[in-house]
Amino acid sequence: MDIRNIRPNSKVKGSDMKTSLVRSTGYLAAAIWAAMAAMQAYWAFGGAWGVRAVLGEGNPVPPPLVLWLAVVVPLAAALIVLGRMGVWGRRMPGWIFRWGAWAMTVVLVLVSILNFVGGSSWELLLGAFALFFALLCTIVAVQKPPSARSERIVVGNDPAEKEE
Repeated sequence: MDIRNIRPNSKVKGSDMKTSLVRSTGYLAAAIWAAMAAMQAYWAFGGAWGVRAVLGEGNPVPPPLVLWLAVVVPLAAALIVLGRMGVWGRRMPGWIFRWGAWAMTVVLVLVSILNFVGGSSWELLLGAFALFFALLCTIVAVQKPPSARSERIVVGNDPAEKEE
């Protein structure tokens, strides 16, 4: 990509803006899943910060094996989001990423409902976060797969490019 050929006054098309927004949403969702996996790994290694806020007072901390399983699940979810965006897994069946993204949405909506029913201030906060996170995963789920949308970005004086 030659930066000297970028036209400074070129208009950004609506579809380019939509693609950029969906891409940003997908990267944010994948980053949140990765952060959740990192937090679970911290707890699996014996860390204690934040564990009482999530589990509640008086509830025992799960054994490390369970915590390591809780590392694998959000990492898989991050990979599903990135696969749905076309960042990786182009040789894998698309239905894995499509249905995986919808499954994440359903699970997050259920998690938010369970947290809202709990009624404590932490549960209300986590419920709102889960609902927001479900929205991010829904946006990723409804996007067109990469093979069905144009990924071409026009930056230079391409003869095939048409002026509008």
